Amino acid sequence: MAKLVQYLISTILIVPYVLSHIAPRREDLWVFGADKGDSFTGNPKYEFLYVSNNVERITAVWITDDPDVEEELRARGYSVRRRSTVGAKVVTLRAGVAFLSHELRDVVWWCTGGATIVQLWHGVSFKEKGWITREKQGTSILPVKLFKQYVILNYDYFITTSDNLEALHREAFWVPPERILPLGYPRHDVLFDEIPGEDLGFQDGYDRWTTGGDDTQVLYLPTWRDTGADRDGDVLTELSFTYTGSFDALVDYLDGFHVLELDVEEAPLEQVFMRFYDEDAAPGGSADRENAGGDV
Repeated sequence: MAKLVQYLISTILIVPYVLSHIAPRREDLWVFGADKGDSFTGNPKYEFLYVSNNVERITAVWITDDPDVEEELRARGYSVRRRSTVGAKVVTLRAGVAFLSHELRDVVWWCTGGATIVQLWHGVSFKEKGWITREKQGTSILPVKLFKQYVILNYDYFITTSDNLEALHREAFWVPPERILPLGYPRHDVLFDEIPGEDLGFQDGYDRWTTGGDDTQVLYLPTWRDTGADRDGDVLTELSFTYTGSFDALVDYLDGFHVLELDVEEAPLEQVFMRFYDEDAAPGGSADRENAGGDV
């Protein structure tokens, strides 16, 4: 029933979405959103902070559903709008660019027609995703497929960490290769420099993590969703590892998911990770800088 209601609402909002294509847009006004409006986090957060703190010619506005995020950002002098307000709709209608972490519902999607949509995404996947899994599972309702293809999951640019990921994202999101840009993730900047506002968005406090010496380290931070399924051992402990840790734990965890094939029997560990990390690219980097980066 909930999905049916969502489909009906989306169908109605297609009309203003189409009309929003004629709205006059300002190239110096950018909107940002993440996690469908639920949090101030991820790549959009750090791109928003970078633009707000360093690029005077651009007006950056964060769109959120969370009143706590709105209050926190406003108290620190950042521009923010609640998605339910008229102000959020007006700003999104005028914005020339929208930055996302998940999909167009990160902002006011039906006001984005004609804007440039930049998908910063929220991770580097070992698993299959997007249209790869949707095509395997089959799409039963053609209008839903068209809505996702041409509206909610329709991006002008897709930012990634390496040329090695271009094929995956092209297949998963149907983005032309020339619009998949290996610029690095904005959220990596915080690993190398202190960023004004980096502490915003943390409900349980904030502290910086530092490495323990000069040894090369691999830090894998899996998305953890508590589904209630029984798993042997502490999965998070097993999968947060360095070169001295166990790579087998990672492979075992991925077994059973929609996982890209990793021939760990034939390929050394560093070659497996090279699929996700561009060794020749500098770590970190916001979209308007030259330093592109990688991720593990």
